[in-house]
Amino acid sequence: MGEPAERRRSCRFTVRWPLSIELFGDGTAVQGMTENLNSRGFYCTVPEPAVKGQIVACVIRLPSPNPEESAQVYLHCRAEVLRVEAKAAAGGFGLGCRILDYHVRIDHSR
Repeated sequence: MGEPAERRRSCRFTVRWPLSIELFGDGTAVQGMTENLNSRGFYCTVPEPAVKGQIVACVIRLPSPNPEESAQVYLHCRAEVLRVEAKAAAGGFGLGCRILDYHVRIDHSR
């Protein structure tokens, strides 16, 4: 048997960006970190579990495209949780999420 076939249709980029994710539907968010991202979704680690099929609201803080400016870039998205994995070594959970819709916000007030 060979290696399992890659199912992703777009390239994955390894990125460690901070994110906030609403897991409980009450407006509170837990903090986590992305591990990789592509045009269709992302994988992140968080301290609390989610439920497969759950729709979550996320905010991913991207690095500024111009380090000389003080603007901060945020990717706001709704995503569907496709996979949940216990990450014993990290003391949390890994979530594989498909992005349903998104918008970008640039904050110049920093």
